[in-house]
Amino acid sequence: MNYYKNKWLLYAIIFFHNLIPAYVIERLFYQERGMTVQMVVYCEIVYAIAIILFEIPSGALADKIGRKKLIVISSILHGFQFFALVYAHTFRDFAIVTFICGIGTAFSSGAFNALLFDSLKMSNRESEFEAVCGNMNALDFTAGLLAALSGGFLAFHFGFTFNYWLSFISSILAVAFSLFLQEPSTHYFSKSKLTFQQIITTAFSFFKTNINALKICINATIISACIVYIDEFWQLYLEHISFSVMFFGIVSSIICGGRILGSLLSARLLKHFKLTTILIFVSFLCGFGIVMASIVQSVIGVLGFILAISMAALIDPLVMGYLHHHADPEARATIESIMSLIERIITIILGLFFGFVATKFSIITGFWFIGTFVIILTIIFYFIFHLRKFTGNFKT
Repeated sequence: MNYYKNKWLLYAIIFFHNLIPAYVIERLFYQERGMTVQMVVYCEIVYAIAIILFEIPSGALADKIGRKKLIVISSILHGFQFFALVYAHTFRDFAIVTFICGIGTAFSSGAFNALLFDSLKMSNRESEFEAVCGNMNALDFTAGLLAALSGGFLAFHFGFTFNYWLSFISSILAVAFSLFLQEPSTHYFSKSKLTFQQIITTAFSFFKTNINALKICINATIISACIVYIDEFWQLYLEHISFSVMFFGIVSSIICGGRILGSLLSARLLKHFKLTTILIFVSFLCGFGIVMASIVQSVIGVLGFILAISMAALIDPLVMGYLHHHADPEARATIESIMSLIERIITIILGLFFGFVATKFSIITGFWFIGTFVIILTIIFYFIFHLRKFTGNFKT
């Protein structure tokens, strides 16, 4: 059986999963329905809690019964959120939908890349994983770019709710493509014969015996957690500097363009630099860009956000490649789920501080806090990576 075609199906799923015009006006839609910054942060925490509760069990389930089933369920839950949000008017409504969305994210986080890696492995093309992962991220952001270019215009002329109906239709197409995926099931990549407990134990043992992987994951997840709040609130930053909603799509498209470039460059950079070197460089630029945006409150400040988000896009394909090249095949999805769990815990902790600062002072002060936090941690991780000799060159 030709499992390489899974790559193309995953490309299609990624594209329609992210062809979501609702995202470009999401915060304004929430604000129109009475959601404050603090309420949105609480929803982010609810989202993170849902992932924390379901991340590892769903990863073990994917390793046990197959990754395709989890991807299909995740796609269905992702589509449901846009239908439900049309009728959401209270914090409770938004929190419930956010919790369900978090479950959907947990179901796909480990299964998606695990199915991709196993499909490439069975086609003797596992060396392509970082490049394919980068291409998928680029396609992800390309879909976001197209949605952004149309989303602002559509919202301006037809209202915010119209964008949510279009997003629901795109999500249904993602569900349709997920149904055609083929589960790798030969003697080498059979569904795990381990029990759920053994799968989870194997996954945790990976990080316990591979301290380098743990350090790399913590560094990467801190950056990802910080970028979550840039993604969530850059629209309010534009509103703060008196940008018209009609031009939000242009800014969003530029952000997507930066992410596409970062994703495509990631695998190439690994040929010339160590993974830890890339992580430190990216961390510093992310922090610098966010601090720049908080200080220079203008169109020039927006460039700081674009720099931070573009640099962060370099990380994911490289770290995912490192994990999957070293992971136990029977616990591959669970290992990635543990990394996602770490990210969600950091997101909750960071969100509590960010929400407090942004509410008590201003959204700009909240961004300054995040940027400074990243720069300080970059310095700490520089000494962690360099004062104590790291084993391996990380060029997987």
